[in-house]
Amino acid sequence: HYLYNQQCLPCHPVCNSCKGPSEDDCKTCTQGFKFNANENKCSSQCPNGNYFDKDEKNCKTCTKNCLECLSPGSYCRRCSFPMALDTLTHRCLYCCTTNITTDNCCQCSSSWDGFCLHPLVTPSVHLNDWLISPIHIMIHKFNSLDDFYQTFIIIALIIFSISIIICLILLGLRQIITSRLTSRTEHENVEYVMLQNVDDQDDDEEKLITTNGHRKKSPSKETSISFNHTEET
Repeated sequence: HYLYNQQCLPCHPVCNSCKGPSEDDCKTCTQGFKFNANENKCSSQCPNGNYFDKDEKNCKTCTKNCLECLSPGSYCRRCSFPMALDTLTHRCLYCCTTNITTDNCCQCSSSWDGFCLHPLVTPSVHLNDWLISPIHIMIHKFNSLDDFYQTFIIIALIIFSISIIICLILLGLRQIITSRLTSRTEHENVEYVMLQNVDDQDDDEEKLITTNGHRKKSPSKETSISFNHTEET
């Protein structure tokens, strides 16, 4: 306790002895905390996300999204990004995406500092507040889900991504196979045309040899008939 206007008032919970109500007014620290001379305040001896249980004399986990807390773990002092600390209830809340404050979100400054604005303070409206990307809104909704649903969504996205990759691989293989079959067919057609040309050339050479050797073909039936008709006349 400390003396103020002839009254003994309690120190901050992290202070064992103090000169005022703030945690910056500590002279000595309570169990589980040590005095940080550089920051002139008491710092927890437990790692981030944990608090010192005075009854069991060990560190325990704080509530979700809380980086630093006091016993019983729900009294948060510092929140993880993008959560903000409500200094009235010492809870970690989301920053509201609109100017409407609810039980699950609070108004935050334009640049995140880890703290909620006082409920009576109307935040200044910036152009960026009207240009919140759909991705940011989706992330906000995703973070508000339970761990079970978050895990389910992540698994579904992984399966969907793998399916897309497999489809792309199959399409690529199909394109390669089709290209090779087309090339093979064209090659066979070229060979067939070349062989046909060779056969035609051989026939022409055979006819030429027959003519040069004075081998004449027998006259056709029509020519014979015409010749006989001339003799009779």
